[in-house]
Amino acid sequence: MANFVLEAIGVVANLLIQSTIVYYLHVFFSAYICNKLTLNLCRNTQVADYSGMYLSWSQFCKEPLPERNFTFWEWFYAVMKLTREHLRQPWADGAIMGFVRKKQAEEMLSKCANGTFLLRFSDSELGGVTIAWVGEQSEVFMLQPFTSKDFAIRSLADRISDLPHLVYLYLDISKDQAFGKYYTPFNGKIYSHV
Repeated sequence: MANFVLEAIGVVANLLIQSTIVYYLHVFFSAYICNKLTLNLCRNTQVADYSGMYLSWSQFCKEPLPERNFTFWEWFYAVMKLTREHLRQPWADGAIMGFVRKKQAEEMLSKCANGTFLLRFSDSELGGVTIAWVGEQSEVFMLQPFTSKDFAIRSLADRISDLPHLVYLYLDISKDQAFGKYYTPFNGKIYSHV
């Protein structure tokens, strides 16, 4: 699949202009997730200027990321797969921030009220999504990333519903407003394992 993307992008002397790759990753992600080209890959308004910066084929899909045992392409593909299989609607609704670094999430949440949270793709776990939230002392915490295995058991929305310390989706949207339509209805039955 990486070859398909790079053929579409066009490799020139084994180097890719990063602004070009960001554009094509956006197009590819959007088409893979929803077959629409209207989604914003980077929900954050601070988008870096990559013009004049280059990325080699090896950096893109052969060399492990710093301090990781997977490549950028492996990470990106795992995020696309997770989103397509388990997070498609919350992503399309804008409930998942997604492509935000840990430090950036901490900075964004540092001025928010207790209980404010956001969802970002984990940079340490392939195909993981992390919940970052503001605790009682205005300290920002990160939950262990959830993966497809976790979502096969219980959905993201139900997991968010289960956590009382998560109150507002970044920027001040109640979690029930953002995720309520995805909650699994309670059927009133209580099961015993006796």
